[in-house]
Amino acid sequence: MMITRRGFHRRAGLLIAALGTTAAGCALLPPEPLPLTPFGAFTVTVTGGVAGIFRQLRVTPDDGIGLVLTDSPAAGRIGRQTLDRIGTLLESEAFRREAARPRPDEMRCSDTFVATLRMGALTARREDPCAPSPAPEWDKLTALLQPFWEGNFEEPLPEAPAPPPILVQEIASGRPTGRRVELGPTGQATLRTADRVLQTRRLEAPQLEALTVLATGPLCRPSRTFDDGFLIRIGDQQPVGPVGNRIGSDCPELGAIAQLARTAVDL
Repeated sequence: MMITRRGFHRRAGLLIAALGTTAAGCALLPPEPLPLTPFGAFTVTVTGGVAGIFRQLRVTPDDGIGLVLTDSPAAGRIGRQTLDRIGTLLESEAFRREAARPRPDEMRCSDTFVATLRMGALTARREDPCAPSPAPEWDKLTALLQPFWEGNFEEPLPEAPAPPPILVQEIASGRPTGRRVELGPTGQATLRTADRVLQTRRLEAPQLEALTVLATGPLCRPSRTFDDGFLIRIGDQQPVGPVGNRIGSDCPELGAIAQLARTAVDL
């Protein structure tokens, strides 16, 4: 059969159109859900913004303990009913399918925030670009976790030994300034210089519980040296190195202890 040039271009055009329709149809298909990861210890970390913030919530379902590492560190327990709701959501096919969607291609604003959930092999991210796409399952998780970000936990921590005494020493240009904060086991915070007491206050209950969790758990070691920040001594342990003036991804546990001292007194 003879095909004219006009017929050839017509058939080629129809073929390209058909391929385009097929590709568009495939793009509209929902993604396969991420593999099921059993509910367990997880973290949600929020980063980004113009100021480059770092905020983290850590939850261990076995004991229900939640720890917030922000400018206002706090800790407490999450009730079993709430934990069951969180676990059901994170294991659901709807959440895992939503987490498998490609990341948005919209133009990102200069103050874009990125929230990252990590739970075992599961990693899910939610970006906040200029025009965020709907994420109803992530919104459900956000609503469940919001009170804990604010330090409003459902139950106090179980009885545990009081934290050891903690010394937070201010560092400037690589040298101690002479100002230090002593954090006592009962939550008393005392700001001192070499020869006198400047201020004495007491941590609030959620902050004292955060201090208890932080001081009795395994601590990080800063990966860099800060000339301005704080040197922290926990009990009889030797300081592992100074941390900076703000909580960041580098050793946030020690950064949170420094922040507790700073917010308790005027350091």
